[in-house]
Amino acid sequence: MEYNLLYAFDAYPNIILCFTAGLLINDKLLGLKWSIVLFTALIVIGQILFTISAHLQIFSVAITARVITGIGIECQNVTFYALIALWFTEKEHGMASAVSAMMMRMGMVAAEFTTPMVQDRTQNLVYPFGLAGLVAVVGFFCGLAVVFMDKIN
Repeated sequence: MEYNLLYAFDAYPNIILCFTAGLLINDKLLGLKWSIVLFTALIVIGQILFTISAHLQIFSVAITARVITGIGIECQNVTFYALIALWFTEKEHGMASAVSAMMMRMGMVAAEFTTPMVQDRTQNLVYPFGLAGLVAVVGFFCGLAVVFMDKIN
C-alpha cells in the first residue's frame, strides 16, 4: 500500500502544475531555457532525496521527494511540448509530439523493468533508486544540451 501511495504523491502535482508551468513559460517569467534547467533540477533533487529516503528508511522524506519529482516531471513535460511547438512546423508537430511521448513512456517502461531486477540482485532499494538518480543527472545534462542547442529563444 505504501508503494502505491508514493506514486500517488508523484501524480498529485500533475493535476495543477501543468497550468502553472504553462503560465511561467508563456508569460516569459522564466522562459523555456530557464524552465528546462529549473524543472530538470527538481527531478534530480527529488530522485536524490528519494534515494536518501530508501537508505534512511524515512517514509516522510520519500513522500516529499515524490512530490518534488512530480512537480519537476510534469512541468518539464509542458516545457518540452512548448519547445516542440517552436522547433517543428505545423505538419511536423504531431509526429514530434508523438515521438516525445513515446520516448517518455519507453523510459518509464525501462525503469519498471530495471528497478525490480537491480533490487532482486542487490536485495537493497538504495541501488535501483540510486541508478534512477544517476539517470536523472544524465537527463539534467541532456536538458542543458538542449538549452545550448536552442537557437530560437
